[in-house]
Amino acid sequence: AIMDKSQLLHFIRHYERLTRWMLKEMPQRVDCLFELNEDHCVIDKTCNTSNWESTIEACRLLVITDLDASLLDENYSWAPAYGSLDQLNKKGFPVIFNSSKTLAEMIPLSKELHRQLESEPTPIVAENGGLIAYPIDGKYVISVSSLEYEAIIDLAHELRRRFDYQFIGFYDMSAEQISELTGLDLEAANQAKDRHATEPILWQDTDQRFDDFKKSLENSAIRVVRGGQFIHLMGQADKADALLRLKSFYQNKYPEHKWLTVALGDSPNDEAMLNAADFAVLIPNKNKNLFELKAPHSLLPSSAGPHGWQEAIQYILRSLYGIHFHD
Repeated sequence: AIMDKSQLLHFIRHYERLTRWMLKEMPQRVDCLFELNEDHCVIDKTCNTSNWESTIEACRLLVITDLDASLLDENYSWAPAYGSLDQLNKKGFPVIFNSSKTLAEMIPLSKELHRQLESEPTPIVAENGGLIAYPIDGKYVISVSSLEYEAIIDLAHELRRRFDYQFIGFYDMSAEQISELTGLDLEAANQAKDRHATEPILWQDTDQRFDDFKKSLENSAIRVVRGGQFIHLMGQADKADALLRLKSFYQNKYPEHKWLTVALGDSPNDEAMLNAADFAVLIPNKNKNLFELKAPHSLLPSSAGPHGWQEAIQYILRSLYGIHFHD
């Protein structure tokens, strides 16, 4: 049964003295005190000792972000988030793209961002965590996280040959066919076809035979994931695995710092990545379902796309480092 008012007051009184003592005593003991408003949002921060400042200054943020509908708007622009990108760059905090796109699609975007910021290139995570490309001596060195593309293709095509499954994948298609199916221009279709770790297919058979096909692939450690238009065949690695590998990479490369991960995304495809981060930012997307965030610190900005991206990063930089933005 639900408590009535008198029962609720009786319940609260058991904790009131302890709560009042904490409100009086604890602000004197902490390194940093955050003041909340009625909506439980932080409105002020007071640091009582130099310990907080020295501790947080030793931390570095590793920002790992989805692209479409997160950092990029419908025009493929990050302009609304440029102020935050610039501040992150000035603090020496890397921004890493983590997308379902291929490496060929993402390299031009990464190069353009670093050109605008006049910053050093950072790793790129492509094909939903299937590979990480590390910039070394002006080139990208690819590390495939699980199965090689050729192994996925060989098994899927062998099953098709043996059981006459009806499907067609990017491996089978020309760039013109991919362009017609996706609406991409021919150059972008060629980039989408240049794959290292995942294979999108169009299933043209029955649901029962798809279940058999999926079971056979999964028995060989190939994941089968339904997307909006295509079914994706991939290894066991995902965006979260890439985030953890990159955190370890930066921690080993710069052991004098403690690295905190900030992950930003907008769809269920980003769920594992967000929940693996220290700070998770779920950017609103009216076309995608919300899901539960389990990261230690979670943010739900009010705006979509790069506007929400900017809002979240501004909040994190202001709360942790006292950086204030000016229009």
